[in-house]
Formats: sequence, structure tokens, C-alpha cells
Amino acid sequence: MHKIIISILFLGLLGSINSCNITKGLYHLNTKKVKIIHKNYDNKTILFIGNHHAGRIEYYQKLKDTISYYKQNNFIVFYERLKLNNELDSVVTDSIYRKIRKILGGLPNSDYYSVLDSIKGFMGQPSDDDLNIDTDDYNADISIAQFVNQYENLYGKVLLEKIDFNIPLKEDYNEKKMKGIDNIAIDYRNQQLAKEVYSSKHNKILILYGTAHKKGFFKELDKLYSND
Repeated sequence: MHKIIISILFLGLLGSINSCNITKGLYHLNTKKVKIIHKNYDNKTILFIGNHHAGRIEYYQKLKDTISYYKQNNFIVFYERLKLNNELDSVVTDSIYRKIRKILGGLPNSDYYSVLDSIKGFMGQPSDDDLNIDTDDYNADISIAQFVNQYENLYGKVLLEKIDFNIPLKEDYNEKKMKGIDNIAIDYRNQQLAKEVYSSKHNKILILYGTAHKKGFFKELDKLYSND
């Protein structure tokens, strides 16, 4: 019965009817294994863990233990989380947040999967602190402003309407995602992550990013090193 409920919840949260994505999503939801991709580039050792936003409690405990082990062995964690733009004034920040909510159909970094906390054996993705990610580690993601700017560079200005201002910022509303999101959410972020890793002074890096970024990230990193 729990598996049926979990499947329904996952499909609703995922919002996808692609059978391949559904199969992969359900696999990640149920796995207890932490898979690590290991590659060497010149003098750097790069480890990649494909994370997901909901799963078994045992998986996240193993993930925390894995992160702790590698940090004890002098690895720094490069993790995924769209950065805030605290340096911008409040009016600009408000506009950027309303634009990204319109683009994505909801605010980024929201805890959409916490509903699974009520199902025995499952949970939404823990916080960075709970995974032993701290100030010694590095948020290698782009900022929310970069996301919006890159989207507007490709597709034109995101025009805010009356509904965008009337509904409180922290509330989602029934809007579909806008076109071309994967070009930013996946491809552009892969490019920026590869640049961060390539230019980093650290030679032992553990990357904790969504599984969907794995193939594209290494493709971008291979390009950078092949041009040396």
C-alpha cells in the first residue's frame, strides 16, 4: 500500500508523464545505495554523487556517512542550491523572485517533498546541515538572478502581470512552467559547475548534485580539459 501511495505522490510532485523519467524517479526513491562516479583530471580527483529530493531514510543516512568519510579525507563538497542575491536591493530582489516563480511555476529550493516524511521509511531530502555540509564546503550553483538573466537572454523579458504581484511571494499558484527551462536548469548550470570545478584550487572535490546533471556535467568538464 505504501508503494502505491509513494508512487502517486512522486508522480504528482514530479509532474511528468515520461515513462523513462518515472522509472528512474521511482528507482531513486526506493534505492538504499549511494553511487559514486570517480574520475581524475590532471591533478584533480573528482567524485560525483547524483542526489535526489526524496528517498529512503537509510539512503540519506548512508549519504551523510559517505560525505563525512570523504570530508575526513580532505575532500571539499561542491553542492547544488540556487544562491540568493543578498547584495541586491529589496525591490530588485522581489522582482527577480517573482520572475523565477513565474518561470518555474514555484520558488526554487522549496521543500516540495517533505510530504513523504509522514510515510514510514521515507523522507524528503535533508537540509545541508543534516548531511554534514557546512561553511567549509562550497555552493557551486548559479544565483537566482543569473538564472533569470540567462533565461531572459535566451527568450526575452519575463513580464510580470497583476496576478504575479497579488499572490504573496511565498505562495505558488497554478501556472505552468515556461518554455526552455532545461536550457537553464540543466545545461547552463552544468556549464557553470564545470567551470567552477575546472578553475578551483582544490584538487579533491566531491560533487553533490541532482542525478540529471551527471552526464552533462562531465561532458562540459571533458571539453574544458580537452582544450588545455
